[in-house]
Amino acid sequence: MLIKPHFDVKMANYLVENRPKMNVDETRLFLTMVASVNKDDIELNTLKIPVAEFAELWGLDPDGAYSRLKAALRGLRGKEFFIEGINPDTGKKRFLTTSYITTAAYEQGYAYATAKISDEFKPYLLALKACYTSYVLENVMQLDTVNAIRNYELLKQYQSLGQRTFS
Repeated sequence: MLIKPHFDVKMANYLVENRPKMNVDETRLFLTMVASVNKDDIELNTLKIPVAEFAELWGLDPDGAYSRLKAALRGLRGKEFFIEGINPDTGKKRFLTTSYITTAAYEQGYAYATAKISDEFKPYLLALKACYTSYVLENVMQLDTVNAIRNYELLKQYQSLGQRTFS
């Protein structure tokens, strides 16, 4: 995977609004992975994340990038995402909990990590036709806090309406 700042981050609004708390490195990793998903795919593939590219993309110290990426992978693997909705197969209401990534690996001597986004995220990342938020990854690269990134996403979600009210 060659990470490009001009890649689109595109996800269902449900995912934008209902993400659990993440630290800044987990958020950056998650957005990098979402931007790397080929939106025309029918399956979520294992992604290769070059450590040097990840560090350069987010302006991280290359010497500490591996440990930050490793911690972010572990953090995302441990984060639970709750999905409440209708089971498309049965039509009945269901409650589902899943982690963001199913597997993550880094083998010593290689300059990349691999990770796979949980398959339960397919309806929130692939073949989106309506009710989604899209922006260019480059637009959040200079933001250095989770709150700044989240506010950008929440405002971007309502860009077409021209306003958004927060309580």
